[in-house]
Amino acid sequence: MTPYIDIRYNIFTDDEINKMISGFHLNEDKTETYRDTIVLPLRGENLPWFNKKFEPYIHDNVIDWMQIVRWPTGPTQGMHLDDASDETTIASISFLNDDFDGGETFFGDGTIVKPAKNKTIFFTGKNLLHGVNKVSNGNRYTIATWYKKK
Repeated sequence: MTPYIDIRYNIFTDDEINKMISGFHLNEDKTETYRDTIVLPLRGENLPWFNKKFEPYIHDNVIDWMQIVRWPTGPTQGMHLDDASDETTIASISFLNDDFDGGETFFGDGTIVKPAKNKTIFFTGKNLLHGVNKVSNGNRYTIATWYKKK
């Protein structure tokens, strides 16, 4: 697949975003720690709703797996390629908030994407180097999603 980055805005309503963040907090007992971030896997009944939201941007793909991630002050993620699964075609990062400092997503081609509430980046994570700058203040909430062919 040819590497690409596609940035979209306002896929979700403010109410939907608020429910996602509050849902994260209500389900903190189901979270996992991964590289100094806190991850809430999203499965089952959530996926059809998200597939419908993302459908105009993911073409002939569907969600393989997804998670809400809270990045507290401190974490960073170095340049990497995704190894989500053999079936992964594209990935996306949806920013649920922007009341924090740092946490920009950067790509090997020099592209830097500044976080903004309700901004989603679709990209070919398996063949496009990318990473996350340090969150220097506050909490960065994102939805990380990996897609596969229908």
